[in-house]
Amino acid sequence: MKIKLLAVLILFSDLCFAKNFGLQGTTYPIKEEDLLTVINRELLHLEQTGKLKELNEQFSKNALETAQRPKPVNGIIRTIEPSQRRIDPSQTLDTDAILPSGQVIARAGSRINPFDRMTLTKHLIFINGDDAEQVEWAVGYSKKHRSKIVLTQGEPFKLAKKNSLQFYFDQSGFLTTRWNIQQVPAVVRQEGRILLIEEIKI
Repeated sequence: MKIKLLAVLILFSDLCFAKNFGLQGTTYPIKEEDLLTVINRELLHLEQTGKLKELNEQFSKNALETAQRPKPVNGIIRTIEPSQRRIDPSQTLDTDAILPSGQVIARAGSRINPFDRMTLTKHLIFINGDDAEQVEWAVGYSKKHRSKIVLTQGEPFKLAKKNSLQFYFDQSGFLTTRWNIQQVPAVVRQEGRILLIEEIKI
């Protein structure tokens, strides 16, 4: 406490006895333009020259191309060695799970399995949409089982139109990374209170 008080007193004394030593060296007025002024001028120039329209059209084209063919998920190969594994989706809560009404439905430290409250009603099929054999297999599988087809590569809209089925895409490899899927075709389905993951060779 004494050390802190001494530091405060020293700082206060420095402020009280501060001196104005005047200007040291040459000073110059600020000549830089305001950033917003520069931006507005550039936008006006782009609009007058037609460049802004070109940029907007290019942006729209790139966005459409990305939607039609999203970036492939890295590291996914066609299944060479079939595999099967089970994952327990249970998680231990770090904090209490509380409803907006304030009701506590689970305490911190509780181990919760989502399959105690919900059911995965459809199988998830992961395939490379650029592999015609995988697409044919997945379409056939989906006719036998309630399924969602998820691409790791390919054009979901084009395949949906061709096969009259909904195709999804694993954006940024979110699901395949979470479940460590490295080979496709792969099927994820519920088996009791666990997830069964099968990487299938066709």
